[in-house]
Amino acid sequence: MHIMSAMSAIPAIHVAIVGAGPSGFYAAEALLRSGLSVRVDMIERLPTPFGLVRSGVAPDHPKLKQAILVYDRIARTPGFNFFGNVQVGRDITVAELRATHHAVVFACGAETDRRMGVPGEDLPRSHTATEFVGWFNGHPDYRDRTFDLSQETVAIVGQGNVAADVCRILAKPVDELRSTDIAEHAFDALARSQVREIHVIGRRGPVQAKFTTKELRELGEIAGCATLADAADLVLNAESETELMDRNNLNGLGNIALFRAFAVRKPEVGQRAIRFRFHLNPMALVGDGQVEKLILTRTRLEGPPFVQVARPTDEPVELDCGLVFRSIGYRSVPIPGLPFDDTLGTVPHTGGRVRAGAVTLPGLYVSGWLKRGPTGIIGTNRADSVETVESLLADLSKGCDQEKRGAETVGELLERRGVRVFDYQNWSMLDTAEISRGKPKGKPREKFTRIDEMLAASAGRGNEAGRSFGSALALASQWKGSSHPNTPVETMDTMAEEASDADSIAVRPESQISIKTGASPNRQEIERRREIVRQLFNDFWVSAEDKPGTFAERLNRAEGHINEQLAARGETWQLDAASRKQLGLPPSKTV
Repeated sequence: MHIMSAMSAIPAIHVAIVGAGPSGFYAAEALLRSGLSVRVDMIERLPTPFGLVRSGVAPDHPKLKQAILVYDRIARTPGFNFFGNVQVGRDITVAELRATHHAVVFACGAETDRRMGVPGEDLPRSHTATEFVGWFNGHPDYRDRTFDLSQETVAIVGQGNVAADVCRILAKPVDELRSTDIAEHAFDALARSQVREIHVIGRRGPVQAKFTTKELRELGEIAGCATLADAADLVLNAESETELMDRNNLNGLGNIALFRAFAVRKPEVGQRAIRFRFHLNPMALVGDGQVEKLILTRTRLEGPPFVQVARPTDEPVELDCGLVFRSIGYRSVPIPGLPFDDTLGTVPHTGGRVRAGAVTLPGLYVSGWLKRGPTGIIGTNRADSVETVESLLADLSKGCDQEKRGAETVGELLERRGVRVFDYQNWSMLDTAEISRGKPKGKPREKFTRIDEMLAASAGRGNEAGRSFGSALALASQWKGSSHPNTPVETMDTMAEEASDADSIAVRPESQISIKTGASPNRQEIERRREIVRQLFNDFWVSAEDKPGTFAERLNRAEGHINEQLAARGETWQLDAASRKQLGLPPSKTV
């Protein structure tokens, strides 16, 4: 059965996406571009969207954050809702999402690091790369972490791009970070840093290091820092030579050339130093109540090309250091109510369909790192998410005739539980506030780094634009005791008169704009048009917030703006007071 015929009995497909990182947004994009009537409700534990693109990309790599522009366009597509500050398993259960939506896609990423599994790993001054990266990026989970940057010698265990980020932020002159979006508390701490020497340690050899050549080259170009390697570590066995020359090894030749260049450099007096160390396996972290030394053993490579493993020898190596970061890979965490493979750190699946053993669980899907493990780059998530969405739509095509309420029911559940939902307009206001805070300092933004500050920052001027259309109507319905959020409510008709300014409007004023829908459109078409108006109004209201004029005057301008945009889109309908009754909205007020 084709999915269009399978869906003919219901007005829209409701899909919940858990996680607002790249894989979640690419799944949303694939659903919203499917040509079907889809409503996507994205649920995110933090108030802020964009996952590791916001909180994992280093502040001195702003180009990598440009993916946010793509995600922002997706979020502004009609049919998309954002439920920030909502945690699945705490505020709402997997079972409840299955009841309210036709499908649930889990795209939560990987929230913690793999462990080394050695004695002393949990001593003070031993940290994960995730903690440090989250700290300097202003992630609320890591805002109050402390790192003893008075230590002169630091060890980073791991040789991938995250390790490179940690190393670069530690080694770079702090003035070069001043104009980035680095969190203020991190900048202040780094300005006092006494770190002089950074050892970047790998269990295998230089050919097996996972740096991209671009990232590695940057480490060799840091002002006032000598980047060094030991020529003896760069002697390759035959198997590594084979790996190096493989055409699929995109970074190998560039990396080995850089390592060899680093091996002939000589540090100058007073410089910081980065030292690449190979064939070393961590055995223990030791010290008197805190890390003072890293115990390692030399390794040798064994096995055929591409599957060589590092075998420990009986040759110990000791490194005096007062600060250790492990950067040996991310790991996902279990979600209550969802199967989890603790060995792989992923959710079992087939083509994105969640499995419990050999049994596929209807309506549950997975994407991103939770699906495949922490591999690939930001763009890798697009194909991964498309595969999952194709499975989802194929399953729905086999039969889907149960109408569900999606965001409407979720919103009611969360309101009853007292959960403060942070929607996309709240995020837009927070985004604007962060940019404004950064301007006087010459920064692209100054992030809010505590959740209570984020919630407060979006609760000021313009708060009426911070609730979703459905939430506004639901609130109005509750005032009059209505059972359905589309029931006309006369109270809303008098809001503009009752409010002295926009700050006191209790719900979004879009409810005062009517929609001329033409000759008896069906419910699905009405919903589509409501979504378009909702988004066009949101865009206008935020942009007009600081422009002169009363609330009523801005409301009138909004209607003209929306009609212009509808015409530009080639829509054959316009806004008109006559359609208010048809859509269950209160009659317009002459202003």
